[in-house]
Amino acid sequence: MSIFFGIVSVLFVRSQKSVLTDSPFFTSPETLWNGVKRGEKESSEYMKFQQKMKKTERKMYTMEQIKIHERIEEKREAAQQHSLQ
Repeated sequence: MSIFFGIVSVLFVRSQKSVLTDSPFFTSPETLWNGVKRGEKESSEYMKFQQKMKKTERKMYTMEQIKIHERIEEKREAAQQHSLQ
């Protein structure tokens, strides 16, 4: 009797596993973003996307730094003008 339940449970687990792997919500370790297979487009599209994002972040960071430095220079000039008067 226990052998019968063992066989039934193994078959049930296997059938559930195939249902899980066929579902769009299952992500295996071989898949990356949007279901792209690892190694297939990993180095092309995803890496280009990441590099573009890093460049835009860098540009945004440098623009913010430039604005901050401009404000600091304006405040220094204003302080010098005030101290001269």
